[in-house]
Amino acid sequence: RGASVFGVDISEAMVRVAKRRIDDPRVRFAVADAEEIATGCYDLVTSNATFQWFLSLPRTLARMASLLPGGGVLTFSFFGPETYAELDAAMRASARRQGGEEGARVAAAGFHSREEIAGALSAAFPRWDVAERRYRQEFPSLADLLRSIRYTGTRGGGARSRGPRGGSRGSRRPTGSGTAGSGRRTRYSCAGA
Repeated sequence: RGASVFGVDISEAMVRVAKRRIDDPRVRFAVADAEEIATGCYDLVTSNATFQWFLSLPRTLARMASLLPGGGVLTFSFFGPETYAELDAAMRASARRQGGEEGARVAAAGFHSREEIAGALSAAFPRWDVAERRYRQEFPSLADLLRSIRYTGTRGGGARSRGPRGGSRGSRRPTGSGTAGSGRRTRYSCAGA
């Protein structure tokens, strides 16, 4: 009823699309880095497939908590580190076969684990929850798998070097079901209040 909405995206193009689609005086948009929003008072902050790109999840969650006084709620979802583990394993195997290093990884390999998310939430919010959902998709071709990745929040700049979390993550090969590619995704739904 009397609610107002403030939408933020770091991409000017995405903000233009949102403004074209939503023509309502109660809704305003800004091109901004959500990690840097330091002022305002909100009842609800919500995000989908964005928090995995933040440079400092603990600092950002603390900042978000300060924007939610008096019972405000933060809800967000993002992909976990096992997302596209099969593609990651294939990239590493290809690099080994070509005599290269295994440093190139899919961006998702460096995403936060459930434990890291829980730790950051517990430091910023008195009440919090993390739910995990794992699912697997089969694709008829590698091109179909890559097209799917293009439209998710998991691609970023494509492959990247391992960050400070390092280490090897387990992976599974495609199941031999005749598909040319498979993609396992881990998605976390989180809330803090």
